[in-house]
Amino acid sequence: MRLIPKSKRLTSHPMKLLYSLAIISIGFASCQSAKDETETSKDDTPELELASTEEEVEEVEECGAMNSFVPEGWEIIEKANGDLNKDGISDAAFVIQETNPDNITVEYEIEINKNPRELLILFGTAESDCYTLNTRSETFIVTHDDEIMDDPFQGIEIVKGTLKIEFNLFYNMGSWTTSGYTYVWRFQDDSFKLIGANSTEFHRGDGGGTDFSANFSTNKYSITRYNMFDESVKEEVEWKKLDLKELKTFETFKAPWTWTINSDLTF
Repeated sequence: MRLIPKSKRLTSHPMKLLYSLAIISIGFASCQSAKDETETSKDDTPELELASTEEEVEEVEECGAMNSFVPEGWEIIEKANGDLNKDGISDAAFVIQETNPDNITVEYEIEINKNPRELLILFGTAESDCYTLNTRSETFIVTHDDEIMDDPFQGIEIVKGTLKIEFNLFYNMGSWTTSGYTYVWRFQDDSFKLIGANSTEFHRGDGGGTDFSANFSTNKYSITRYNMFDESVKEEVEWKKLDLKELKTFETFKAPWTWTINSDLTF
């Protein structure tokens, strides 16, 4: 059998040549059509506009009336108003307590409300009666859970841009000593810091008393000793230094009279 060279195989069979040319033409037309569609698609696609990284995004904080922060089944038992963050707008601090009747009893003719309490601090906004929540503490405002003592929580007050929280430990039996605690909080560096505290120990039997006053911003404290029943006892004041590295917050100081600083001071 005679072999046909590769260069002459197509020319040796006219029908095969026509068939091959037809296949090549169809393939070329299909490729050209796909290319045209791709280019048309690219031309018709709009360019995306990317936001500039330097654009400022305005944040909108949700705010609400004071009562909107009180959960159902709770009530406000203490409230104070004043400017706490120095923006010229009145803020609010208040204490709420659950109203579950199962936690309210009467002992020795004194109502004991063992329902939990919370401290809420709200910042006012330019919009009237619209506040944003800044701080919430579920532990610092202790409840009245001891039937032989008065309610330890005495109140809150906003004075000169600071929040004061007061407690008093007065036992109706079992102790002659009465203790009082005052905590002074100030909003600085984006959180509330404990800048000062006072405590008083007074003996109802002999009249002897000792006051402790600490300024945590200056790292100093004073001890004042006196006698309320005996005027001949001269009042004595002693100043000492502290060595605190940082101020307490509601996150690092959970409950009153639990912080022992040294042999003199417990707040």
